[in-house]
Amino acid sequence: MSKKQSSTRKQNIFLVIGYFLLPVFFAILTAVKIFNKLSLILPIIFLAIFCVYWLLPIKRPALSVLLATLLVISLVSATGWFFSPFFFALYLTAIGLGFIYNPVVAISFTLSLVMLFTFSMTGERPTYDLLTLLSLLSVIPITIALRKSFLLVQQEKKGILILEGEKNQAGITSLDNILANRINNIGATLRQPITYVKQAVSLLVSGKLSKEEVDEIMPRMQKSTEELFTLVKEFERETTNNKFFTKNNSSNTKKS
Repeated sequence: MSKKQSSTRKQNIFLVIGYFLLPVFFAILTAVKIFNKLSLILPIIFLAIFCVYWLLPIKRPALSVLLATLLVISLVSATGWFFSPFFFALYLTAIGLGFIYNPVVAISFTLSLVMLFTFSMTGERPTYDLLTLLSLLSVIPITIALRKSFLLVQQEKKGILILEGEKNQAGITSLDNILANRINNIGATLRQPITYVKQAVSLLVSGKLSKEEVDEIMPRMQKSTEELFTLVKEFERETTNNKFFTKNNSSNTKKS
């Protein structure tokens, strides 16, 4: 595992644990009478911080998400938690976390809310408690489904590129699994003509080829370069909105 992958994994673990503990922290804050009055002031403080931060010219997305989450949780906790009129904002926050980060972050945040609600159930209204619990749990599949649908729509619009294909195919080999990644696939496809051009250029530079051999290699080199341009243009057309090589080729044609 590379240092970058290790750093990314540690960051994901930190996010999962952090967003799980946030609701727990505010629940403890509102449960302790000494800090209960402070919980009423926190939404105003976080709102002021968020407004000031929003006016800054440079923003960090992770900090923006954290401030927005703190504002929502502090507001909900200060106004009655699961009886708060702003309770719906917790659903939106969980879904938003699933879009911005890995779905595991949204799942940990939702499970934290489920745990808190389970502890707050009194049994006086079992039907209401059960429906609320089910609605909280439904956030997890809804977030995963919406996130997947959103990514597929963005890919169809050529806004993003999903590198990995579906991994649940039966009988898939390790090579197929590697080539399911679109970057790996195009890299493997381009490698053959590039290798031939490299070898042909090396032979030409060495001067060991006869005139007949040079005449034989040149058309094959030209064919390989045309194949490279075709592969790159097809990859570009299928995955992005940009037409770099088309523009370059048209401009070169006009110049000639």
